This record gives sequence, C-alpha cells and structure tokens, in this order.
Amino acid sequence: MDIDVTRICRNRGGNDPPGQASDSSGPYPPDNGRIDFTVSVDADCPGKMTPIFVSTATITILQNGTEIFTGQIFF
Repeated sequence: MDIDVTRICRNRGGNDPPGQASDSSGPYPPDNGRIDFTVSVDADCPGKMTPIFVSTATITILQNGTEIFTGQIFF
C-alpha cells in the first residue's frame, strides 16, 4: 500500500516557488493480511515559507504488483 500526500511551500508574497513541492508515500507492507499505519508528513519549508497541504491524499493498494484499489481521502 502506498499513500501519497502533496505539500507545497508558499512564500510571504503568496507564491508557490517551483521545486518546493514534495510527496510522501509508503510502501506499507501487510502483516498477516492486515495493514496498520499512521502517516505523518514533514512540514518543513526553507526560509520563512509556509507549508500548505493539498486537500486530498491518494491510497493505492497493490497485490503482486497489480493495482487492486485506488481511493482518495479528503481532509
């Protein structure tokens, strides 16, 4: 299972400079058919920029390399 969340860094002028976006993801392997996980995303931005997270996270579940589920969580 992979979880992808996108974060951008916004500068004091309200702009999102290129090259400051980041993604965080698994994989989180199953243990006895079960996946327990907690996702935490690094919120550090260079300088005095403010981290901004997009409003969705995408969950993708693969079985033997084949995608069997993709869904989004809205926050």
